[in-house]
Amino acid sequence: MGHYVEGAAEFILDLYRKHPGSEVLVEDRIYLDFIHPEMFGTFDSAIVDYFGTLHVFDFKYGAGHPVSVQENLQMIFYGIGVAHKYQWNFKRIRLWIIQPRIKGYDGPVFWEVPTMVMKSYVDVFRNAVDNVLASRGRDEDFQEGPWCHWCKAKSKCPLKEAAKLEKAKSVFNRIDFENP
Repeated sequence: MGHYVEGAAEFILDLYRKHPGSEVLVEDRIYLDFIHPEMFGTFDSAIVDYFGTLHVFDFKYGAGHPVSVQENLQMIFYGIGVAHKYQWNFKRIRLWIIQPRIKGYDGPVFWEVPTMVMKSYVDVFRNAVDNVLASRGRDEDFQEGPWCHWCKAKSKCPLKEAAKLEKAKSVFNRIDFENP
C-alpha cells in the first residue's frame, strides 16, 4: 500500500509545484453547514490555486470496484466544501480520483467543471437533504440496490436483509428436490 500512497503523493506534489502561490491541503475536514448543520466530510487532498483551478483529490485504494469521477457525488461534495471555504474564488474545479489498483490503471483521472456549474450542485444537495428529512421513518422511500455497497448500515438494514432472503428463496425455488 505504501508504494501506491507514495505515488499518489508524488503526483499531487508535482502538480502543486506547477502552481506557484497555491496551497496544498491534506486530510482536511470540510463543512457544508450552509446546506445542513450536520454535513461535513474529510477529503484526501486539494491544491488551492487561488483564482485559477481548485484541484480536489480522492485516493481509492480498493481494486474491486472502479469508481468514475464523472459527476461523482462524493467528489462534488468535497469540491463544494473546499470551494465554499475559499469563497468560490476559482475559475474551474478539477476533481481527481487516484485508483492505482484498478485493472488497466493509467494514472489519475479528473472531471473538470466551471465553478458556476459546481455551485449549481449546492441545490442538488439541499434537495437531497430535504427529501431525507421529509422521509424519516417512511421505509417506502428507501430502496435497496448496488449503491448500498459502501453503506455502513448494510449489515443491519431491513431492506438489504429482505433482498438477501428473496435471493435465497429464488435459488431454492429453482431446485427440484424430488428429482435431484
